[in-house]
Amino acid sequence: MLWEYLAYPDGSLTARVRLGAGWGQYSQIAGQGDLTGDGKADIVARDTSGVLWLYVGTGNHSVPFAPRTKVGAGWNIYDRLVSVGDLDADGRTDLVARKPGSRSTTSCRGAMSAAPYVGRCRPPPPWNVARSEPGHMSTRTQVGWAGQL
Repeated sequence: MLWEYLAYPDGSLTARVRLGAGWGQYSQIAGQGDLTGDGKADIVARDTSGVLWLYVGTGNHSVPFAPRTKVGAGWNIYDRLVSVGDLDADGRTDLVARKPGSRSTTSCRGAMSAAPYVGRCRPPPPWNVARSEPGHMSTRTQVGWAGQL
C-alpha cells in the first residue's frame, strides 16, 4: 500500500490518503527530484526480480504518477538505491547504488529521459571526508565529492 501525506510550510502534514496497492512488489523505492525534465518529481522502484521502473510525476496529488515504464533489468546487484539530488551539478537528478558487503558505490547520472539511468552508471570519484577537531563548535563529519563525475 502506498500512502500520501501532503506537507505544509510549517511542518504539519495532512491526513494520509491511499494512493494504491501493489507497492509491496518493490524492494527499493527512491526519488528526489525531476528525472524526466518536465518539472515534476518522479520516482524509481526496483522490483524483487531486479527490474527498475520509472514512475513519472503528474503534478496531481490525487493521481501523482503516470503508469510505470521499464528502465532496465539487473538492478538487484545493488542492496541500496538512494536518490540524492544533483551530485554533479548538471541539472539532472542522480542515483547512488551500493553493492552488498561493499563500501563502494556506483553513481548513476540522470539523463532527463524515459530511461534516465540506462548505461550511465559508474564508480564515483573518491570522497573527501573532513572531521572537525575536538573542542570546535561542530563535531559533525562533512562529506563531499573529490572531483567531477
